[in-house]
Amino acid sequence: MCKLLIVDDNPHIINVIERVGIFAGLEVASAASYKEAVKLLHTYVPHIILIDIMLPGKKGTELLKEPMEFPAVPLIFTGTHVSSEQLLDAIRHGAIAVITKPASIEILEAYFKLAAKIAESRMVEHSFGSMVGGMQELRKVVTGAVASAMVLQEGVRSDRGVE
Repeated sequence: MCKLLIVDDNPHIINVIERVGIFAGLEVASAASYKEAVKLLHTYVPHIILIDIMLPGKKGTELLKEPMEFPAVPLIFTGTHVSSEQLLDAIRHGAIAVITKPASIEILEAYFKLAAKIAESRMVEHSFGSMVGGMQELRKVVTGAVASAMVLQEGVRSDRGVE
């Protein structure tokens, strides 16, 4: 199941978005501030992040600069009045969507389903990459073991006087 993190300072908006996320089949966690989101991200690894572009005291994109692992997580930004500069900033940070508040439930649900598909395909790519990397490491170990066995076999042959 894909995990959604909602970061917004408005409890009413969080409540609505949580319900839409659950209805879309996502596991949902939320944070009402930048500081709360940073703390939560130490224990909760989301597959999708929906974040308000303008949190009190910080821009939503600043959360992505925290020293944490964000392996190509689909990002959805929200905002009441989104300027062209904010839109470009969101896109540069990897946004798959920038939704103007208030957004309809249908739009949120559609973006959640799209983000879940993107997240799942990225998880498969990551798993496949890890598997290929693991197979390459295994190949190195087996090659080394075969080479060692051949050297050992040659040593045994010379000890026995066999050529």
